[in-house]
Amino acid sequence: MLKNLTVHGFKSIERQTIDLGALNILIGANGSGKSNLLGALSFFRASALGNSDAQVQRLGGADRLLYHGKKTTKACFFACESENFSYEQTLIPVTGDRLEIAKENLTILGLTAECAEVGADIICMTLRQRQQ
Repeated sequence: MLKNLTVHGFKSIERQTIDLGALNILIGANGSGKSNLLGALSFFRASALGNSDAQVQRLGGADRLLYHGKKTTKACFFACESENFSYEQTLIPVTGDRLEIAKENLTILGLTAECAEVGADIICMTLRQRQQ
């Protein structure tokens, strides 16, 4: 079960961390961001599974997905945490009105894998013990 979800720079969500429980109910006025929060969760899942390009295009391009557009927001960030793992990713706008993963971290039972794109096709990965 996820303990929390963090979203920065996605649609109407500038910065938000939400603590999650076994049952979560979203209540709020029209236009308060409920649908954008669910959209962020869906997009985060698709991106983590390597399907962000189709999602970005379906949702209108990177400029529409970034908080106040590419001129204001240079990256969006997603993170989630459970008892046994945490995962985070930072996406940046690139040519073609796309979003590309610039950095991602996965920690499972205290071992962290950090990935960052170094070149067009080169991925750098470092494994280390999680620091408390």
